Amino acid sequence: MRKPTSPTSPALYTDEQVIAAAGIPIDSLRRLITWGAVRPAQAGGGRGRVRLWTTRQALRISTTAQFVATGFSLQMAHTLTYCFPLDQLVTLYDPETLRTALEEQHRKFPNAPTEGTDTLFRMLTSENRRPGEWPLPGEYEGSETIIIDRRYLFSDVFGDEPTLMAEIDHDRQKVIPYHGALASKFYDEVLDKELDTDVSRIDKRSLLIDRRYLSKKGMPLQGYDRALSQIIMGEVLCKSRLSINLALGFMLCVRNLRGLQTRYEPVVLSDEKVDE
Repeated sequence: MRKPTSPTSPALYTDEQVIAAAGIPIDSLRRLITWGAVRPAQAGGGRGRVRLWTTRQALRISTTAQFVATGFSLQMAHTLTYCFPLDQLVTLYDPETLRTALEEQHRKFPNAPTEGTDTLFRMLTSENRRPGEWPLPGEYEGSETIIIDRRYLFSDVFGDEPTLMAEIDHDRQKVIPYHGALASKFYDEVLDKELDTDVSRIDKRSLLIDRRYLSKKGMPLQGYDRALSQIIMGEVLCKSRLSINLALGFMLCVRNLRGLQTRYEPVVLSDEKVDE
């Protein structure tokens, strides 16, 4: 990790650190760069200039890597990464931003409870080989991602229940987004106004999204709203139900970026642990 040049500057990481932390091959990272799908904080090349990335950028790449790990192609995974608003969640998992927010909150509201944020900060920065806690699916806003029949992408980014974010058209290798800037019929106008800071930095041609979808689509399919609570309980009738805990992936990514030893193995949670 390269130290910040000033107290307000973000820590920066090399390609090698990012691919190790995010779990993505260097060839895939290079393809994303070539497509304009990701943009580093500092471009490489020339007089030994090293390409560098911020924590936020590494977490976006980590999200794409998590979709790839489930069997989606690199470009499809990249597209799904931008089909729901992750800005708030990736900010939550940036230790520098989190520390600043905690200090500011303690300064303004010294008696206000910060237990949840303090716990998350400790999980991200503790030097213990195995943190005492791992983030549970849906414990943090927008962290639980569910894919039904490899076609319907849900996320709890808007609240306690998953919301239909996008539909995957495998025949055409396209994605129909339902929410956020990408789903607006005013596609260029919204993006030009940079309402989503991360989306505004990438080449929109890198996304597998057909403009024809954006003018007429935008409403969840009939019946899927009624199935939201059933999806949480695992009762929806489907061929496959894939669940991704982005929060856990983000925690592992950040700890690896910071050079903290982390031993992680999946565990079976008791009913008491889930209810806590």
